[in-house]
Amino acid sequence: MKAKLNLTIEQDILFLMKQYSVRQKRSISEIVEDYFRVIAAPKKKESFVEMINNLPKPAIDINPDLDLKEEYYKAKAKKYGF
Repeated sequence: MKAKLNLTIEQDILFLMKQYSVRQKRSISEIVEDYFRVIAAPKKKESFVEMINNLPKPAIDINPDLDLKEEYYKAKAKKYGF
């Protein structure tokens, strides 16, 4: 069931949206409804791996051949004198 919604926006934005809707061959109502669907949809929880992959890349280059686990243990051994 459809319902009416009144929006108040700047005239220049309305003008741009009318042009955009003509180019897209869609009504402004359809565009707004689709946008509301996107922002109102529940967010998908990211897995731990996805979160790690989405972190910004470090500013330094890390040698891909380097065994990071081994380097970690070497650093700990050096720090604690093992």
